[in-house]
Amino acid sequence: MPGRTVLLEQERVRIGRYPNNDIVIDHPTVSAYHAELVRRPDGRYELIDRESRNGTRINGTPVRQAILKDGDQITIGAITVHYLEGSRTLEALNRGGVPLRRR
Repeated sequence: MPGRTVLLEQERVRIGRYPNNDIVIDHPTVSAYHAELVRRPDGRYELIDRESRNGTRINGTPVRQAILKDGDQITIGAITVHYLEGSRTLEALNRGGVPLRRR
């Protein structure tokens, strides 16, 4: 479904509600500058919460910083996305669907 999957291509990917983020999630539970993904030298992505109001979780566990693994479910505010390492994508899981947008 268009707007539900985002390809991760950059070394650093900012995620949040404001339109100048690399990935925009327009939902009231998502902070203006909520989180960031940073590609490590080994190619894996590290998720860093940017002191968001509603927090960031991986597989239900609150995190400030964590290295992502294939299949991880990342919850940003109330929005859950699925990290697919092989295709380097984030895929929205919420059925009602808040679209993910690249800037």
